[in-house]
Amino acid sequence: SLVSTINEIYDFDESEFYYTGDETSFTVNKQSVTVGNYVTLRAKVDFKSEFANNISDVKLIFDLPSSCEFVNNSVMVGNSIGSYTLGENRVEVELTNISDLVRFCVTPMEGGKCNPTAFVSFKLNGEDVLQPIGSAGFEAKNMEINVPEITSNTSVSVRGYAPANSDIMIYDNDIMVASVKTLPNGVWQTKIELHKPYSYSYHSIYAEIIMSSGQKFLTDTKDLLYDKSYVGLQRVRML
Repeated sequence: SLVSTINEIYDFDESEFYYTGDETSFTVNKQSVTVGNYVTLRAKVDFKSEFANNISDVKLIFDLPSSCEFVNNSVMVGNSIGSYTLGENRVEVELTNISDLVRFCVTPMEGGKCNPTAFVSFKLNGEDVLQPIGSAGFEAKNMEINVPEITSNTSVSVRGYAPANSDIMIYDNDIMVASVKTLPNGVWQTKIELHKPYSYSYHSIYAEIIMSSGQKFLTDTKDLLYDKSYVGLQRVRML
């Protein structure tokens, strides 16, 4: 058998074979967002001068992760409301004026990394071409809940932040132990009775948030230790 040794492997720059120019982009307005809040995605396309006169039927195609929900009627093309075709996790926008900026909104429904991707579809001299533009990644964070890490009380205070007029259901080890509604500024706070506490019992506390729109989200889960012999700070007096 023959053995061949390769000392260097050069990077393959796929962009050298792209038909689009330097102004082509796909971006997001926020790198981090809490679930339930909008992010705006922006896409723009231009073509290299040697191809521009032979391009027709230009369409932008956006593939969305399953954790993101498209906001209906949010597409703007240039300065006007744009028409679009919506499929399963895919949005398609036809461009009459190729230089128009396309914008639309999505809502992350669960925490984690989100990486929408964009493509441009067009005809070059009558031949169909589909070219990737790139991805516009951002991180979605679950809504927070504040819970003490350790307590000697069977009744503890929990609080958090959610959109105004949301209903909050608090759970201890998957058993609902309290409910409350957010204030107009989005803050909520209440006391819960721990579910079946015993010495050195751990309690996984989280909340389900139901927004006025009906959308449901979960907060992060916080672990609380119940230790009836624990001596905690009860009061601070400042002089």
